[in-house]
Amino acid sequence: MDRVLTQSVAVLLKAGAVTLEHVAQDGMRVRASAGAASFRRMRTLRRWLREAKAQVQALRREPEADPGATERRRQAAR
Repeated sequence: MDRVLTQSVAVLLKAGAVTLEHVAQDGMRVRASAGAASFRRMRTLRRWLREAKAQVQALRREPEADPGATERRRQAAR
């Protein structure tokens, strides 16, 4: 699951659909519209994969390092 999440975040980062500054979920469904050329630049995609992997790892470590961080982020998003 971590790999799938990391890949998803990397693709969203590359498309400019998300940043790593704020994380929130609103539950809204949207239709994806990626063209065939979206995944042709492997070097760029690898860079986004590294950044997404680092973010996923940081979020996994966060509960141990700062147990209240997730709840504070949720409150700030509201």
